[in-house]
Amino acid sequence: MTQRTIESAVAVLKDRGRDVPSPDVVLNRIRETRAADLVRLFTPCLETVFREAKKRRLLRGPKRVAVDIHEKPFYGEAPGTVRGQARQGTTWFWAYMSLDIVQDGCRYTLAALPLTDKRKAAELVEALLRYAARWVRVGVVLLDRFFYRSDIMRIIEGLGLDWVMAARASGRLRRQAGQAGKEGRPCFRYTMNPEKESQASFHVFTVLAKDGLHFFASSREGRRLRYWADVYRGRWGIDAGYRVKRGFRARTAVRCMYVRLFLFLLSVLLQDVWELMGRGGVGVSADLFRDRLVRLVLGELQMGVHSLFLEAPG
Repeated sequence: MTQRTIESAVAVLKDRGRDVPSPDVVLNRIRETRAADLVRLFTPCLETVFREAKKRRLLRGPKRVAVDIHEKPFYGEAPGTVRGQARQGTTWFWAYMSLDIVQDGCRYTLAALPLTDKRKAAELVEALLRYAARWVRVGVVLLDRFFYRSDIMRIIEGLGLDWVMAARASGRLRRQAGQAGKEGRPCFRYTMNPEKESQASFHVFTVLAKDGLHFFASSREGRRLRYWADVYRGRWGIDAGYRVKRGFRARTAVRCMYVRLFLFLLSVLLQDVWELMGRGGVGVSADLFRDRLVRLVLGELQMGVHSLFLEAPG
């Protein structure tokens, strides 16, 4: 919560007279836990948040959800990292796929999984959506260009869900869009990979913005084009959520994916708890939330978690 390393956190707690294990013991315990087990262990903690949100009727009605990939740059190679487009001086990343509710007043990360093979992205998308269905009624799934793949489209439609994603504007798609525009049709039917096993047919619509023409693929016919563009724009709120998560994530130079996954899932849990506290009418900032939780851990505050934020700041 203070963005310290595990080693530094242990030192602080020992200095406060707390009986805590050594950094090596902490790291080795996490290293010995596989990715699937880490996800399984964090799931009941996250579900405690979701049950409370349900009690407050925050999860009622159809929800817009977004599936997204979060990549953390890594300098070097290590088991569990994936290649990506060059950014910040590297092409190697620790990657996670998450599913978030992206509506004002209800912005929870419902689940997150490690992404160690981008060829298996469709399997992770299906797992995330099946899990989300346990907690919310999915109205539409929003995805970026990474997911512009026929296997992912078929999986989402196989679950009976509608989707909208940014389309990759190939030459053939641009030509069809140009012809449709001449005919006054901003939305047209498009077939990806025609006459191949990976063929997929869907609607494409275009929206003119200040920075040019934007192409969107969808399972729905885009009659209300500006509305669907605004709906898609809502998925960008995920970026703000990742900034909050970074504030809750410990630093580490460890090359073990299980340690990295543990710290990422912990940041997801803390962000969801903060979101729940804020939506309960308390309106606490992420910085105040983090500060008071740290003080509670260090024994500086003698109160329960639910009463932590009912006092005036100070």
